[in-house]
Amino acid sequence: MFVNWFIKSSQNFPQRPAVEVNNVQMTYQELGWLAGKIAK
Repeated sequence: MFVNWFIKSSQNFPQRPAVEVNNVQMTYQELGWLAGKIAK
């Protein structure tokens, strides 16, 4: 369920300035890593 929310959130995330986008991408990478640990 979390993975589905993660995918939808990443797809629907609004456009933002480059600096904010970099921060968001890092956040999503960390969430993805955490989700992978939970999935296992």
